[in-house]
Amino acid sequence: MLQGIESGAAQACWLLDTAAIQVGWVELALNRALDLSAESLELSIESKAGDGSWIVALGPPHPYREFCARVEGGEPLRSPIALRIFSGLPGVR
Repeated sequence: MLQGIESGAAQACWLLDTAAIQVGWVELALNRALDLSAESLELSIESKAGDGSWIVALGPPHPYREFCARVEGGEPLRSPIALRIFSGLPGVR
């Protein structure tokens, strides 16, 4: 889920068939523009037990804990989730 930190509002939610995910980047597209210039966003990833074997890649170590990925229970890892972010017109690929 992509959620606004300050407002708590859910901006997007995706359900993925983990058995169908291939090695490489997973595209999570939005169908509308986000007009949140003054709001921070948080991406939450959840998996049910038995969903198979898949891995979330992390970027290089980051000195600020608030920007790093966290595991269940809130314990921070040393790195943020690896992301590639593109911008463009909503609905156009």
